[in-house]
Amino acid sequence: MEKFFEIMQTILKLKATVRTGWNKKPRKNEKWKRRVVKNAESVADHSFSISFMAMLVAEMFNLDQLKMIKMALIHDLAESVTGDIVTETERGARKRKMELKKQVAELSVMESIFAKIPGGNEYLNLWIEFEEQSTPEARIVRQLDKIEAVLQARYYKDSGQRVQPEEFLSTARPLISEPLLKELLELCDE
Repeated sequence: MEKFFEIMQTILKLKATVRTGWNKKPRKNEKWKRRVVKNAESVADHSFSISFMAMLVAEMFNLDQLKMIKMALIHDLAESVTGDIVTETERGARKRKMELKKQVAELSVMESIFAKIPGGNEYLNLWIEFEEQSTPEARIVRQLDKIEAVLQARYYKDSGQRVQPEEFLSTARPLISEPLLKELLELCDE
């Protein structure tokens, strides 16, 4: 029970880990605008939304629903330790360097977390599968991750926050390959 308690302490940190992409200042010569969101969502909020989306979408694609829900729940678990590291706004060598640093840090955290629980290897392998995008389930969950950010941006804008959903749409569009998910994404633009 001690290890379970320890894992739960880690998971609970996600409730207090704010998604940093909602409050950003643009650097010089960047096309996106300043984002200001009061009471921005937590990583736990984001993971819940994606998990719910995965639950609903899995049946549409005749995929393993439980696998997708687990993947969605754990995909950002490392952020309980690393924080939410946003690399989308970076370019070139700086972006590649940040992404590599993030990957190494997150793998280390995930190995540490899942080494503490029975069956942890299953979860670590699911996370690796998600990161490598090696299965249809992983690819759909990744696309849902991007769509959820667009939905959240639209929600924030509709509630008077200083966010441009178009920025998130332009990032998401090239990453969405499934026709049904493209249709969902375009509904976000209406």
